[in-house]
Amino acid sequence: MRLILITLTFFLLAPLAEAATFDPSFKFQTIETPHFSVHFHNEVEDLAKRAAVMAEDVHARLSPLLRWKPEEKTNLVIADNSDMTNGMATSIPWNAIYLQPAPPSIISSIGEYDDWLRMLIIHEYAHILTSDPVRGYSRVIRKIFGKTYPVGDLLLFAVTAPPNMLMPRWWHEGMATWSETELTSSGRGRSSFYEMILRSAVAENRLPTIDLLNGEVPFWPGGNLPYIYGSRLIQYIAESFGKNAPGDLSYKQSGRFPFFINGPPEELPGGRDYSDLYKGMLGKLRSDQEKQIAELEKSPLTPLQIIGKDDAWEGSPRISPDGKLVAFNRDDRHNRPEIVITDLEGKREASFGARDSTLSWSRSGDSIFYSRINLINNVNFYSDIYRYDIDKKRSSRITHGLRMSQPDISPDNTLLAGIVSDHGSQNIALLEIGSLKNADEKSSLKILTDFRESRVASPRWSPDGTRLLFTSKDNNGISTLHIIEIPTGKIQNLFSGKSSIEGPTWSSDARRIIYSTDSTGVYNLFAWSLQENRATQLTNIISGLFSPDISADGKTLVVSKYTSSGFRVALIRNPDSLGSIIDTSTPPSGRYPVDQELGKPASLTSSSQSLATHPYSPLSTLTPRFWLPAMIAEGSDGVAPGLLTAAQDVLGYHFFMAGTYLGTNYDKLYIDTMYRYDRLTPSFSLNAYMLPSMYKNLLGYGDYTELEKGVIARITMPFKSFSSKLSLFAGYHLKEQQALTPLVNDKLNGLKVFQGRADSFLTGLEYNSSAKYPWSITAEKGRNITGELNYFGKASGSELESRTYTVKWEEYFRLPAHHTIMLNLKGGMAEGERVPQQAFQLGGITTPLNPFGLRGYESRFATGDYIATGTLEYRFPAWYFLRGFGTKPIFLDRVHGALFIEAGEVWEKGKSFRDDRIKGSAGTEIRFDMTLGYWLKITPTVGYARGFDRDAIDHLYFSIYTNL
Repeated sequence: MRLILITLTFFLLAPLAEAATFDPSFKFQTIETPHFSVHFHNEVEDLAKRAAVMAEDVHARLSPLLRWKPEEKTNLVIADNSDMTNGMATSIPWNAIYLQPAPPSIISSIGEYDDWLRMLIIHEYAHILTSDPVRGYSRVIRKIFGKTYPVGDLLLFAVTAPPNMLMPRWWHEGMATWSETELTSSGRGRSSFYEMILRSAVAENRLPTIDLLNGEVPFWPGGNLPYIYGSRLIQYIAESFGKNAPGDLSYKQSGRFPFFINGPPEELPGGRDYSDLYKGMLGKLRSDQEKQIAELEKSPLTPLQIIGKDDAWEGSPRISPDGKLVAFNRDDRHNRPEIVITDLEGKREASFGARDSTLSWSRSGDSIFYSRINLINNVNFYSDIYRYDIDKKRSSRITHGLRMSQPDISPDNTLLAGIVSDHGSQNIALLEIGSLKNADEKSSLKILTDFRESRVASPRWSPDGTRLLFTSKDNNGISTLHIIEIPTGKIQNLFSGKSSIEGPTWSSDARRIIYSTDSTGVYNLFAWSLQENRATQLTNIISGLFSPDISADGKTLVVSKYTSSGFRVALIRNPDSLGSIIDTSTPPSGRYPVDQELGKPASLTSSSQSLATHPYSPLSTLTPRFWLPAMIAEGSDGVAPGLLTAAQDVLGYHFFMAGTYLGTNYDKLYIDTMYRYDRLTPSFSLNAYMLPSMYKNLLGYGDYTELEKGVIARITMPFKSFSSKLSLFAGYHLKEQQALTPLVNDKLNGLKVFQGRADSFLTGLEYNSSAKYPWSITAEKGRNITGELNYFGKASGSELESRTYTVKWEEYFRLPAHHTIMLNLKGGMAEGERVPQQAFQLGGITTPLNPFGLRGYESRFATGDYIATGTLEYRFPAWYFLRGFGTKPIFLDRVHGALFIEAGEVWEKGKSFRDDRIKGSAGTEIRFDMTLGYWLKITPTVGYARGFDRDAIDHLYFSIYTNL
């Protein structure tokens, strides 16, 4: 779950997303309640009605606790468009929550809950109640400007945005995670998983300082740090100063200028800022956890043989049928997630790319079945099953659109058991492997269970192939271990309880079931005897063990062991020698008490059925909610001040932006408007404008400014996958050019400039498959390709007869240790009539306004009808800072450098390309990745370049990159 604060990705890039926001087949309806507008598609109506009543109950309990009642309704969007767990919230330009109802895996930081939907609503609504408040000066700002969001000047947005929106991530996620814990009997604040993370950090002396919580560090726990330690800090504040203290802090901060965050906590008794409070929290945490560690160490700790890699997430280990190999998932954050195959000593045999997979060996050991999330119809993230052939080292897709995951192959290799997700529910299903080639997949799928809104997981075949083992967790927080008899369909419930049950597997003789549970407050391995109906604790561990799998001879047990630096695959030899009988009902330890008044949910059954629905209308959220002062350049020395607004409906179907400006140089009124329709695929956009366009030292004849009036209609067809994106586009550009700079006989200092109609047809493509990882300094492999054709002629209504072509190819070559070679080739060609404003210009630093840069030369020092440039750049990491300065709004991430050589040439019609006219240069750059204001990621760069030609200069420059 994440809070969208500076919504550059959602609100700025959504208009450019070139694809529908939601599946076009979804027909959305709306339910109105006193404080919420619940939008949902027809397939999840029952779930939406339950959420509507639940949200009102959450509002009644959470709004007083956090001291804010929104002045408008909150939009709650529920869409079953993903098999991944997620929730998002934003309070600009309207309050909105987006929920994907798929329950989370137990091996995640959000895997423990009582009612998943309720916990999700509490968490995301807490984001609304803590980011939306305004008081004092910020209330006046909102009255004047409305609910602004970042279009135009980001500094102006920071001044006009609600102060709480620009608080650090650890504050936002800490508030939300603390809230979900206070209002439920579960929640992450009292989960065994969080306790495991904190206990291991104390045991291994890896407690983070407060500056690390907001830097998105590449090492584990990475993005979970703000949730884990932020919630513990807010809990510590509530325990130290009263349950109302977090809400008081939120309300007080809402009237303070952004980034001055330590005033409100200093007003608490004791006068400590957040850094001091965090140190106090760590001290108490260390003391509490050391006591628990001492208790655990009173019994012998289970010995394990680590075969996995440090500083990685390794899960779902499975032993091959012959007991010689182990396959498991690995994400070391240096590479793409993969499935790794090793021997029992941890020596790698093979690996192949896969994301978020559970896996199963074929009984012959020649292949591995695994699940993988795919991007379907450009918008839906659904699971399917794949088979990897070990000998051929090749993957093939088994299912297409079944939303099936967690595969386990039957002993006779004919049936694939898995989990099928649909409309917020999960169920056990069987798929006949042999019939897939000749029959429709869905007709070969047999659903075995009928759970609603429950988490169902871990299907495992018994050794004789007659039974399936699996787990479930319902909306009362009750986990159950089940066995289903395949011939009869009869389901046997072995045991149930509030404790989590994870990764069950059969013993080699099928007399016991080995699983992981937190029934003692620590995730240990247990064995359930089918004959005696009782549990035996097999391990005693300080951290936690997950996903057990036992070899066919019963002599080796493989597990995923938690450490403070991640999860590592480990072996336990002779598991039959482990364990003593215990009572599995032992209550968890390390929790703080449940507030019975706050945590008791209201009854939902009767009230949810009476809710009325009506078709979704975008108009309710499409009204502009803000305006901002804005400014554009007018000529080389003038500006045009103006006003800017934008709006988007909550489902992202419609977006528009409009700006109007009054020029000071030429006394002109300028406008710039854009509308985009994203309901369907392809998408459509329309841009109408009347703006000044300035040419710096046009062809060496001086600065020239013209008025451009036009309309651009464009249609875009996207083709997206997880690893690449291709967009094809076509459109029509109606444009008229008129001089603003005074001319003499239509000439600029003797240069004839074009005035008139320059209408054109345009078409092109954009392709991106570049890949970057958390430890990377740049994209490391893949390519970016763009190409565009513009046709001007009688057919387009133009007074010109010409065609222009531009193309860019950027290729990345990966070297060891995140060193990278980048090759960039660009070219342009103009045929037919050419006017001065269409000339290609060479030189300077490459920017969107100067696409054919050449460092080591003056900007745009040469022009022509044809242009070609090339850059070869060696990029290398220098130093990973990964540090901030307490709670100050700056985080220094890493320093990296580049050595480059560049070459380019531009030439006129009638001349050919000649290598002896190529201009060349070489240089170096030092780049600093950092985060400013807790959210804005930038890369300030200092560079030096020296050209080799007589037109060259010593070029010392400063630039800022945003996405290398």
